[in-house]
Amino acid sequence: MDPVSELLLRFFEFNSPRTKHVDFNGIIGGALSFEARELLGVTTSQRSTLMDALDNSGQTVDPRNISAAVENYLPSVYKLTHSMEQSAGAHIKLNKPLEFSWTSVLLKKSKQNVENKCQVLVYEVCFVLTVQALAHYNAAKNLVCTENPSRMSNLVAAAKEVRKGAGILEYVSQVLIPRWTNPPKNRAPEVVGEVVLALCGLFCCMGQRLTVVQGLQRGLPPSAIAKLLFGLSERYSQINQQLRSLDKSLYDSLLDSLLDEPAILSVACYALGAQMMGEKAKADGEPGKAVGYLLLASNKLAGILYNPSTEELLKEYVVNAQHAVDEKFHQYKADNESIYFEGVPTADALDIPKGSFMCNPLDYSLPEVSAVSFASTDGGIESAEAMNAPDGTQGDSGKSSGGSMRGALSWFGFGGGKKDNNKEEDTSEAAGSDDFVPPGYDRDVFTNLPPDIKKEVLAAYRAENKSPGGATSL
Repeated sequence: MDPVSELLLRFFEFNSPRTKHVDFNGIIGGALSFEARELLGVTTSQRSTLMDALDNSGQTVDPRNISAAVENYLPSVYKLTHSMEQSAGAHIKLNKPLEFSWTSVLLKKSKQNVENKCQVLVYEVCFVLTVQALAHYNAAKNLVCTENPSRMSNLVAAAKEVRKGAGILEYVSQVLIPRWTNPPKNRAPEVVGEVVLALCGLFCCMGQRLTVVQGLQRGLPPSAIAKLLFGLSERYSQINQQLRSLDKSLYDSLLDSLLDEPAILSVACYALGAQMMGEKAKADGEPGKAVGYLLLASNKLAGILYNPSTEELLKEYVVNAQHAVDEKFHQYKADNESIYFEGVPTADALDIPKGSFMCNPLDYSLPEVSAVSFASTDGGIESAEAMNAPDGTQGDSGKSSGGSMRGALSWFGFGGGKKDNNKEEDTSEAAGSDDFVPPGYDRDVFTNLPPDIKKEVLAAYRAENKSPGGATSL
């Protein structure tokens, strides 16, 4: 495998968190209906299955099992949460506090055994969703760390996994957490909106890295690859700034890899983009520029190697990439000095194209659920409001839809957006033509995208601009 692909396919792995057993049936008492009691039993059982998937009896954890267990548990715990909200005015008997305890895998390893407790159902929903997103990331890692990691089908499947995870994280950070009433200040980073949003960005960056590797294998022009790499560099730089703007105590507590990756990759991707521009210049008959771009790439990669964080995370791969760049640099330099005699521009005189970022989260929505009554007739004294259920209004249907980032979320009283009437809709046949490029996308990059990604981008654009009553995104 070429050194660029090796560097871009370097995943770090998230550990699996631990949680304590919760017996919903034993905690929530009173003279409840059969439906309510059945829901408590099912939710307890499904949560135990999730615990088993996270632990796997001490053996290697399969992220696919974690994701499947969350898929099984989530509708029940969400239905329970929604039902508690609907029964907020009723008295619900609690035999003991309904407390959820999780360890965090986003904290430094020395702190990953610390229990993070909270007596709020929305905390459980948010945490479980973040756990599922991390499982999607680890599943993607497994797909590209097999004996044939560069197989195209693996790359496509891995990119979809990280985009699924990103969609979940976007939903948690932008929809669920902002509607959480009175969240505790010192809580696990898995349920801190700013951290979850930064993690969403990192997942999207990994998706774009996988897209770049696909592009290299498909023989995309160096100019298109360069724009994707510069786009990656820009996005990593933004994420690095997001993380550095966190409260210092929170920032200092986060996993080293989570903090180091955007700082290192923002520079590495810039260097790799410069390398691709050097190859373009060489192909265009501009040997002096080619030497200048490769010198810039080599210097950027050399600078990374002085970063202590690179040692553990990426040093081997950065060294290999730099050796490949240096080898080509010396070859181009020798040819230019003996054959072409062109001047070599300085780094600040080189043209660096605007980056292009193509990888976005896949839309996510919670399942639609119907509430069951938790009203008790045995004189319980604890109301559902004491559980700090998320505030919001509910329609007469008694149903709650998780909605999506672009739809309605009645559970939190979050109404659907309205389409901007001033937005020009493309209802012509242009969106279906072969040379059509959606607004905001670089033509060179879009034209050369892998077919599956191009098809998905076009489908999303048509749906957004032609669906009646569509909602604006957040």
